[in-house]
Amino acid sequence: MKLSNPDNLLKTITFFLLTLMLSACEGEINTNENAFGDVPSPISNDADNNDDYFHATILTKEVLRTDSLSGEDMVDYFVVYMGNQVYKTYTIDLINLSGEGNADIELMSEYSNRLSWSDNEGAEPDTIKYWRGYTKSEGEIVYIRVINRSGTDISYSLEVN
Repeated sequence: MKLSNPDNLLKTITFFLLTLMLSACEGEINTNENAFGDVPSPISNDADNNDDYFHATILTKEVLRTDSLSGEDMVDYFVVYMGNQVYKTYTIDLINLSGEGNADIELMSEYSNRLSWSDNEGAEPDTIKYWRGYTKSEGEIVYIRVINRSGTDISYSLEVN
């Protein structure tokens, strides 16, 4: 093959550039990115610092978690690790609301998409039934957002079964 031939020169340069580009790739492509960048992972398990998506408190399945909200602390975030290839219906319960408080729950994907919600009035319990039919596009975690709708101090319990 003579490099003086323009076709051969173009093929050689193309091959060299593709080899260079592929050598820069490491491992597999991360498909867990969206328009906001990498999927947020919880960086804190401090119950007093779960006011945003990035500081969600890890919630263990089948363990009743008690927390509180106030007029200044209007939202709490929790993250639940669902596990690989799990096919079942999960029940998320927001119960034991104190006083005249009103709180609601939202279930969110790891990409910040709202999957489901419950917005019952007053201190009535909120429940979400979430069918997890595992697919390759589904991640292993979901987020739960507890929202203080009354603006008063309230306590609550949260459980995932």
